Amino acid sequence: MPVFTVMADNAEDEPEQLHRQASDADVTVTLTRAVLDDITLRKTTFPAALASGQIGVAGRADKLIELLSMLDTFTPAFPVVEPRPAR
Repeated sequence: MPVFTVMADNAEDEPEQLHRQASDADVTVTLTRAVLDDITLRKTTFPAALASGQIGVAGRADKLIELLSMLDTFTPAFPVVEPRPAR
């Protein structure tokens, strides 16, 4: 089973947790917070940002594709509070 180590630079993290990288990482992905925000807000897509050079990939890109293939795509308008309205 593959193991993925995801490190995020977040102001809420403890200082000793920032800027750590697994020494045996299969792939390293580099992007700015602004690019991540644009992807999250659907202003761009991960493939588009990658193609434009806004995202850097070092190492085994096949492992990144493997990780991304495990992610679900959600409808942004899903009901947060139950019960859900009848369809």
